[in-house]
Amino acid sequence: MHLAERIEAIDRRYALPSERDSGRYPHGVVATGLKDVDDALQGGLVVGALHEWFGITSPSTLKTNDHRGRFWTPPVIPLVHLAWRFLEAALTPMRVVWIEDRCFPYPHVMTRGSGMDRRLLDNSFFVSPRRPGDRLWAIDLSIRSPAVGLVIADGSSLDMAATRRLQLAAKSYGTPVLIVRPPWEQVEFSAAQTRWLVGWEPSSPYAQAPRWSVELLRCKGVHVDWTHHSWVLEWNRVSCTLNLSTPLAYQKGHAETIAASEERAGRFARSA
Repeated sequence: MHLAERIEAIDRRYALPSERDSGRYPHGVVATGLKDVDDALQGGLVVGALHEWFGITSPSTLKTNDHRGRFWTPPVIPLVHLAWRFLEAALTPMRVVWIEDRCFPYPHVMTRGSGMDRRLLDNSFFVSPRRPGDRLWAIDLSIRSPAVGLVIADGSSLDMAATRRLQLAAKSYGTPVLIVRPPWEQVEFSAAQTRWLVGWEPSSPYAQAPRWSVELLRCKGVHVDWTHHSWVLEWNRVSCTLNLSTPLAYQKGHAETIAASEERAGRFARSA
């Protein structure tokens, strides 16, 4: 069975014809659950929009012009946190579609309450396009499905035309789209509503929990206080959520500190 036939079967099984008209996300935005971030966004992430998340790599990689074969890690854990937020904000049943192996989370990261709460895992579909060209088509098709309430995908190498196509589709169908891209693609033009840069942050000496630095690079239509657009997020292993930590202060030597903790954080991301 081809991918299109599988998605049509999902639509027939789970979705009602009037589901999209009922207003799955009535407020038009979904709060991230991180107060300072939501304040900066004036409420949260816009629902019918494309949001880009640039992944994690070493500072030395960003300084080179040739990035072929360079290692980067998508911010999977922050995306899992956001997927839970969208799932809990939806008024009607929704499905989350994850497109491309690179951004697939490990199953145990998608559960809460010692594995007892499996709503996100049970309502997720994982799509692995066979060819690079099929990825854009799969994202676009998922956006248009009335059974899908959130699309998370690998957006590597998407050009301006592709991001405009996805932004227009997301706005038309009211489906939020989160795509991950390598950090060196920040220089590429994009029609995304928001753009975010994520990096490793050294763990707290009091709680050895993974932490990430998150920087808001763009937010269309919102007046952002650009003196306070960076935060540190810490993973709560008990609740399986992100918590807001001390605001990130860019200081001399910060990049070297991140590089020093990169190997340990990278091991967590690959085993999570």
